[in-house]
Amino acid sequence: MKANCRRFLEPGMLAAADLLAELREGTVEGVSEAFLTDPALSAPIGGPLAVPTSGFASRWLFGAWLYRELDKALDDDSHLRDPGLWTWIAFRLFDVLRPSGTKVYENARYILANDDYRKRYRHLVAGPYLVYSLYQDEPQVVRALLATQLHKPGDLYEQFASRQELITSAAVIGAVNRMYFDEEGGALKRGAAANARRLAEVLMQYDVTYDFAALSTDRLLDMLPREFRRFLPK
Repeated sequence: MKANCRRFLEPGMLAAADLLAELREGTVEGVSEAFLTDPALSAPIGGPLAVPTSGFASRWLFGAWLYRELDKALDDDSHLRDPGLWTWIAFRLFDVLRPSGTKVYENARYILANDDYRKRYRHLVAGPYLVYSLYQDEPQVVRALLATQLHKPGDLYEQFASRQELITSAAVIGAVNRMYFDEEGGALKRGAAANARRLAEVLMQYDVTYDFAALSTDRLLDMLPREFRRFLPK
């Protein structure tokens, strides 16, 4: 199934917040096609965007899929800075983002708060896309960050995506992936999320002294305290 890519206008962004409230209250059951295509609420900005009929095993797979789809659907990269686009996509894919029986989360998960970095990374669509695209030349390196289910970003992602100094450092993200991603099992290692909270704290302390851009992943791993040893690559 495909639908032409659109962006919510200002009235559409306001209507999206109202619809989320109705979904939480149970007064409506889902997102209608009429809501998504109403010209008073949204406008077309590109070609067809595939609408998957089933979910994704991980946010990494979703990020890879969406990166390819938007590359085909949009002819102007400036649209990628438009919160109206990301919000419209979230509502277009609402059934995928909210599996049956799960709750409707805070508005920032569906309506992109583009001007607030403390909330921007929480968006269930823009978040995995932006992390994936940031490392598009070596996308395997963000598998740990995007290893969870689509509607559950997880604490490991929250700890690093919420800190600009960490998410933009190739050395840091490389270390996170090598420490916490189980290559054989294709998932996070046991205890990874809890340990990652402490790692983020240590790295923010390091950021005061070291230039992450000048460090390699191997060098950064060598610098870590003994408390992280059980997660270090053999």
